[in-house]
Amino acid sequence: MNREARSDDAIPADFLPRVAAQFKALSDPMRLAIMNALFHGQRSVGELTTIVGSSIANVSKHLSVLHHAGWVVRSKAGTTVHYALADRRAAQLCELMCQRVRERAKKEGEVAPKTAPARRARRRD
Repeated sequence: MNREARSDDAIPADFLPRVAAQFKALSDPMRLAIMNALFHGQRSVGELTTIVGSSIANVSKHLSVLHHAGWVVRSKAGTTVHYALADRRAAQLCELMCQRVRERAKKEGEVAPKTAPARRARRRD
């Protein structure tokens, strides 16, 4: 935690498992890829499968974890279910972590891209 944090800002010990569960929900590369795709707006499961390059079953499983943890919300339009980020702070958290990873990679002599472009869905006409 931040060295400058005051003791009254510390997370209560009985709250730490809840915080850990939030980080655990984000701990899978596929879930991070899904979150990255949702930074660009609401998406259907089908769109997400194309963007992240995985099966409907796999994307649905990961969306369930993210939804249960409160990272994404879903809405239904006819027979299509759309997912979106539940909280704009998710992008801030991910950017903070990406910045930290880039800084560590630089210190370790690795090259890390400033931003990774999201894969775009191909239109099927």
